[in-house]
Amino acid sequence: MKEKLSLASILFGPPVEGLVELLPTQGAIPTSLHGTYYLNGPANFRRGDFTYAHWLDGDGLVRAIRFADGRATHCSRFVRSRKYQDEQAAGRPLYRTFGTVFPGDRLRRRIALESPVNVSIYQFEQHLFSFGEQCLPWELSPETLETMGECSFHGLFPEISPFSAHPKIDHDARRLCNFGLKFGLKGNKLAYWEFDAKLQLVFETEFAVELPYSVHDFALSARFAAFYLSPYLLELAPFLRQGRSLFDALTWRPELRNKLLLTERIPQGKKWQISMGRRGYCLHLINGFDDGDTMGIDLIETEEPLYPQYRPLPELFSTVKPCTIVRLRIDVRSGTVLEVLEAPQLVHLDFPALLPESYGKPYAKAWMLGMPTEPLNATKYYDRILCFDWDQRAIVDQYLSPPGVYLSGEPSLVRADCSESTVILICPRWHAAENRSDYVLLDALALSSPPIAVLPLPHPSPLAFHSSFEADPAVSSLPKQAISP
Repeated sequence: MKEKLSLASILFGPPVEGLVELLPTQGAIPTSLHGTYYLNGPANFRRGDFTYAHWLDGDGLVRAIRFADGRATHCSRFVRSRKYQDEQAAGRPLYRTFGTVFPGDRLRRRIALESPVNVSIYQFEQHLFSFGEQCLPWELSPETLETMGECSFHGLFPEISPFSAHPKIDHDARRLCNFGLKFGLKGNKLAYWEFDAKLQLVFETEFAVELPYSVHDFALSARFAAFYLSPYLLELAPFLRQGRSLFDALTWRPELRNKLLLTERIPQGKKWQISMGRRGYCLHLINGFDDGDTMGIDLIETEEPLYPQYRPLPELFSTVKPCTIVRLRIDVRSGTVLEVLEAPQLVHLDFPALLPESYGKPYAKAWMLGMPTEPLNATKYYDRILCFDWDQRAIVDQYLSPPGVYLSGEPSLVRADCSESTVILICPRWHAAENRSDYVLLDALALSSPPIAVLPLPHPSPLAFHSSFEADPAVSSLPKQAISP
């Protein structure tokens, strides 16, 4: 009989900060692999006797693996956000979180959450940013992960400004692109911004939107930015006046159907709002790309929102459902939908990853984490990596974890050398029975082959969200001195 999965030990165990060298127990680290794999996710779900209710509530714990010359070091450190510092000093929770409320909980300026900065992490030029949901990013030191402070983009943004946790980096144009949702009693707006290498604003536009949509991600191509709006709506009054959590102020209204917003990435560019007539929910998009007079927009669509699957802790994904991989083809001359391609899946998929050169461009393959949808009403977690091929519109390769081993964060892909045939996929794993963690390096183009390397950690590492990889061919050595937490 299959043993029941419990996530309590990894969610409620004490997180560890510090720097260690990773020594492979299987395979070897390719000497051509140079750069840093970054990972961010929530930790600290307990303070004293208090327990948070939702997976999005924990403080951001950033991890970095630096690869050079066949060696690797692992650094982990909490983002010293305002929330983290105040609550550590007080020894108790002070601020309301996405999914948890308590008597006397605080909001930032009485209108916004004090972000735990726990969703994603990206390097743009020389800046390393940790992102939370709908808040300004916090800058970290790329060398030590030390928190340097909240980034206002040279004072452009006030203290309470919406900024999504899913920026896109256009490496060709050297631009950081992102959006934010502005909710108000007089109307709702979606704002889109682009910043240059010096973090100066170079482009800004806004959409008026009729409903208070909750939007997590967007798609970017060389010419367009696209926003897929599912009717998961935020009711401000219960959040501000009745003291509800943001999670409890969200309402799923599938009868209202989805919308697509599209904007050209030039000043005074064209903008479209397109009614899709679709009922599904989209948390993450896969990619966007230009193809002549059309834009392709690829996404993962589920039957209903995923945030209800993130609580109550330590239970996750107890009623998760299969998903559909969707490609939209939009005529950018008229702003009309030319084609909708669907690839229904029997498993649940999330956390898509692409080859480094594929973002914002035409491509064929995408890699995603997957989990089964059965048994119903039982905790589940990601136990496989699947490669989807658009040319065949099917899953063409799979890595299945050993029994009791789970994929504990978003994978990243990197070309380890100039060879077209060498692509390394890096992903964290959690071994449930022993409550231990490691990182696995796989051949992304042959997932079922034995791992390239397995890098164990001396301590468990919490379940994470999003990752990124910053290639650095110039790296010649790794830090030998441990940081102080």
